[in-house]
Amino acid sequence: MILPSFNELDSVQKSIFTEDNKNKNILIIGPPGTGKTIVAFHKALNLKNLGKKVILIMYNKVLLKYTKSTSAASNINLSTMHSWIYKMWRQSEKLEGSRPPVKDNNRFAIDWFKVLTDIKAINNKEDLEIINWGHMIIDEGQDFPDDMFFCLHFLTNHFKKHGLESTLTIFADENQVITENNARISSIEQHLGIVEGDNRKFCLTKNFRNTRQIANFAKHFMNADYYGTPVDPPNKSGPRPSILIYPKRQNNSQSLFKIKDPIFYPKIKKLIYQLPNKKYAIIIDGNNSDLENVYYSFAKLFEGSKFKVQGYINEHPKFELSVENLDFISDNTITILNKKSSKGTEFDIVFFIGIEQTKYDHTEGVDVMKNLFVISSRAKEQFYIVFGMIDEKEGMPAITKILPNPE
Repeated sequence: MILPSFNELDSVQKSIFTEDNKNKNILIIGPPGTGKTIVAFHKALNLKNLGKKVILIMYNKVLLKYTKSTSAASNINLSTMHSWIYKMWRQSEKLEGSRPPVKDNNRFAIDWFKVLTDIKAINNKEDLEIINWGHMIIDEGQDFPDDMFFCLHFLTNHFKKHGLESTLTIFADENQVITENNARISSIEQHLGIVEGDNRKFCLTKNFRNTRQIANFAKHFMNADYYGTPVDPPNKSGPRPSILIYPKRQNNSQSLFKIKDPIFYPKIKKLIYQLPNKKYAIIIDGNNSDLENVYYSFAKLFEGSKFKVQGYINEHPKFELSVENLDFISDNTITILNKKSSKGTEFDIVFFIGIEQTKYDHTEGVDVMKNLFVISSRAKEQFYIVFGMIDEKEGMPAITKILPNPE
């Protein structure tokens, strides 16, 4: 991730740093490419330079690794929410047990109401200082559970009551929700105590990432326009997003990601060779086994070339598919991710594979639209949707009905 200097931020982005916001909980919303993560970094750096305690929370491990690729990352305390709260529980002798309370014995399902109860029982300033986050900045806030914001807001008041600085800054976009247990913008506002006219809610509107063509394509899948102000189109222009269609081989009953040497893999390779020295992503609509198959196929395809093929599967035993192996700095990297792991990242050229396997009906239409909104907006320069196994007798699948008109 390239971090522009503070002077390069636009006037709306700089307005977030005004003096009267420094000790208040604030909310920043905006569509993809408007610089939410960049502003989050600058706010964290600003607080750190003022000698404040600050932590920047990322939604998942891939986004955490992506943000660590900037040179400024070494100066900031970066963490996922899961890692941070487990560390907090280990640091405090006043919190019972070796881990935070969870629901249904699921270590990823934090019981936030129990967290609130346990911490509010501590009333000694010195003990609270150990676990007080100081200034917490949360990126991709819409993908965190609603009860988390309820808990964190009450805890900021508990810390302040004992003379400790404690604030929340939340960056979110409701159109980019990809989790089942998420928070709506209106709910986050309510939990942070934000009301109309108190200068604690900001909207970023300028798209600095995409071309105008990609931004228009992504906008087609926007679920709701709740930003409250018109979104400024990008200045950059480029090719329109493309749909690549390949027929199903005769008598082939295998699923898309189980096919040996699919005919469209060499076509993707050819496109990548025609557009060298970029950062590429292949985002799949599939499970971990599918991603593993795609990764090893492309690793073999580009073996001996200048291109590095890399992928990520959560808690995979092999280093080559671990988050530590991901390189978000170098060009000529081909990163293979599932749709959830791609959240918050950006690449020059993005290929999306597996859309024809997506079940599409009226009950799941909104989720499919949100996924396409998130995935297409990852691309800075070019975006391709690949239909890799179309049955010519049956025609195009129903999912194509939600794609925009080519014009």
